[in-house]
Amino acid sequence: HENITERLSWNLRPALGQLLMEDGIKRGLEQGREEGEFKNMLELVRDGVLTIKDAAARKHMSVEEFQRKIQELKLRQASYLLTEFPI
Repeated sequence: HENITERLSWNLRPALGQLLMEDGIKRGLEQGREEGEFKNMLELVRDGVLTIKDAAARKHMSVEEFQRKIQELKLRQASYLLTEFPI
């Protein structure tokens, strides 16, 4: 005989799977949005519209925090921009 705990556990699996999938999608969208925002800031620096200091300020970060976040996100143009443009 199957006890009620096992039956409930089995019945909740699809709901749990759905919640985990939705959470993963939400996190992926948030990460993509964050990467996009930083990429846009770097493009403005590359185009000479902003300095790295200005870009960091727009993200409410210090220059050092901004640089670490760019490196953490592994944006392709980051290393070039962080070394070639003045603060």
